[in-house]
Amino acid sequence: MIDKSSVQEKKVAILKGLAHTVRLSIVEALADSEMCVCDIAEMFHFDRTTISKHLSLMKELGILEDRKEGLRIYYSLKMRCLPSMLSCIQKVVEGEAPQAPFTTDCCGKKQIKEEGVDNVMKLQILGTGCPKCKKLGELAEEAAKEMGFEFEMEKVTEVKKIMDFGVMSTPALAINGRVVLAGHLPSYEKVKELIAKAGDVQEPESKETGSCSL
Repeated sequence: MIDKSSVQEKKVAILKGLAHTVRLSIVEALADSEMCVCDIAEMFHFDRTTISKHLSLMKELGILEDRKEGLRIYYSLKMRCLPSMLSCIQKVVEGEAPQAPFTTDCCGKKQIKEEGVDNVMKLQILGTGCPKCKKLGELAEEAAKEMGFEFEMEKVTEVKKIMDFGVMSTPALAINGRVVLAGHLPSYEKVKELIAKAGDVQEPESKETGSCSL
């Protein structure tokens, strides 16, 4: 049996391992689906060797796990609790109340309940206005409407504001202030899946297509 002091030391090691902007961005990018090393590398202005070092450290700490498919290596989150923790921290840093869980009202529309006050889902499209950024906005709006969510859409086009999200490659989608996708244009079904997960509704997984850079 592991003693308490040893457990605490391992917690500290994991938190230290997360204490880097690149590693935090990787955790947020992997929040909803696995990614190939090549796609993760495209999110940052580093060579693949540098990214591989970050990934290896996170795997060693038990934060990530990987699998091989042919010549490609795919990484996914092993610690599934981290995205929620980071989302909560971000809310506090921004001076907001931590995100409350989703519930469903009598009309079947998914909303956030916070001390009896309803807040609509906030969808943010991060990108400088390229065709793929515009397309992602259209997909997100259509998906949210189809699933009956009350939402508001914001297009974040200023590079500094985009980078404040930790995003280095666009298009990107943030839901309620948390980046759930960055660096490629997903399929419509994938966008539905991401929005559904944010609203605690399960949707089938689908493949992603397309990419563009900030």
